[in-house]
Amino acid sequence: SLGVPLVSAADGDIYTGNITLQGSETQTVQVRIDVTDLGSCQAELHFDDTLIDVVSVAAGNIPTAPSVSGGAYTGPVDQGDYVSCAYLNTAPAGTGPSNDFVFFSVTFRALSVAAATSFTIENVVGARTGGAAITFTPAPGTYTVDPPTEVWVDDDWNCAEPAWAGDTV
Repeated sequence: SLGVPLVSAADGDIYTGNITLQGSETQTVQVRIDVTDLGSCQAELHFDDTLIDVVSVAAGNIPTAPSVSGGAYTGPVDQGDYVSCAYLNTAPAGTGPSNDFVFFSVTFRALSVAAATSFTIENVVGARTGGAAITFTPAPGTYTVDPPTEVWVDDDWNCAEPAWAGDTV
């Protein structure tokens, strides 16, 4: 008899877009999940905190109102070199939210010039409202920090001797 390998198919996606920062500007990246019958989910968005820094974090648009498919967020929380977030829905089995949702968003600012660097999405755990595990396929985007396009120079910076040079007291 032929053995058939077991293949675990993912039944949810978790992903981000790409951002490019320049100078002192900020950019927001959304961590999104595409899922059916969401009961719970937790995940961490990791990045190099020597290149970019968190300005703010915000919960996404998964339903939280007290309804059949309402739930509650824990976080998102800035942990330094990653942001963590969790969502729990106590709806009856089979009635959890289903859609492509913003799980959470993070606004970053640049700290140092960097070529395209991948975010990582780690410690992803999810379940349906009935308790069955959800296997998420992570697809992290990238962040790039470009050098500033302008450099401000003081008006008196012209390599000439300043007018006050040689003054005596």
